Amino acid sequence: MKTGPHSRVALVTGGATVVFRELVDETLMPKFLTALQDHGFSTLLLQCGVYHDQVLAKLASREPDNLTIEVFDFDPDLKGRMRICRGEANLQPAGVVISHAGTGTIADCAEVQVAQIIVANPNLMDNHQHEFAQSMARDHASLVHGRLGSLHEAIPEALAVIKSLGLDSLEPYQEPVFPLRDEDRLTLIDQVIAHGV
Repeated sequence: MKTGPHSRVALVTGGATVVFRELVDETLMPKFLTALQDHGFSTLLLQCGVYHDQVLAKLASREPDNLTIEVFDFDPDLKGRMRICRGEANLQPAGVVISHAGTGTIADCAEVQVAQIIVANPNLMDNHQHEFAQSMARDHASLVHGRLGSLHEAIPEALAVIKSLGLDSLEPYQEPVFPLRDEDRLTLIDQVIAHGV
């Protein structure tokens, strides 16, 4: 994988068991791949679960270019792959994680301080993720609401987020230390009082 001072990494997580095929397929489209390259990305990491073999077959006919694509089906340490997209001062510019609008993935990206493009999966329970994705992107500066059919347009938006939040020049990542000290703990009672719930 190409990484270094001038290369950005995009991680697409399409799911390991229930695959968001439309998302994976769109990230293989020439328009999307060109947008990545035009905006300084050198590597695309693509998690596609049980769709793995079909994706490899699609990539077999791909014209060579300056974008490295690594396809994998499952990684028990997906958060570790997200950290590859994390920018660090004088080491690597920030990349982006592209995923469905799921709370677990959003939380993991927030923890490692990575910009994220969230895409509603229209196949899940009456497209319930659409409104959630809109709301989350509106309320959280590190999130961009991407849309199927025009996902390439979210790449410059993600770069604007990276710039505005200074994600290219973060300090090295450190895993949280557990258990937390008593004075650093936030209890349910504290949350209820703080939010007046």
